[in-house]
Amino acid sequence: MPPYHVLTKVATNAGIVSFLLAYKKEFEVIFIIIPYHPALWEVREQPLIKALIHLETKIYEMGKSLDVKVIGSFNPNKVNCKKGEFVDLVHPKNKCLIKALN
Repeated sequence: MPPYHVLTKVATNAGIVSFLLAYKKEFEVIFIIIPYHPALWEVREQPLIKALIHLETKIYEMGKSLDVKVIGSFNPNKVNCKKGEFVDLVHPKNKCLIKALN
């Protein structure tokens, strides 16, 4: 897995962000973070979880600095998603997505 700073750079400097912000007056730009399965969060000291926590913080900071709304979390507990609300470790079912988007 790439170091945290690489993940952050990819997420915060991607061309898509610049493209979307260029049209901010015409469209509402929202950053949406989709949760991962609760089983992945059982060992919070693993590198993936540390990277997701770091990346989520950076996304929220970027949203604040760009005046862009941020919705959701990589952490399913923050959006009240349960184990049965996932297809697999990285794909939530609609029930979880609705919770994450509210």
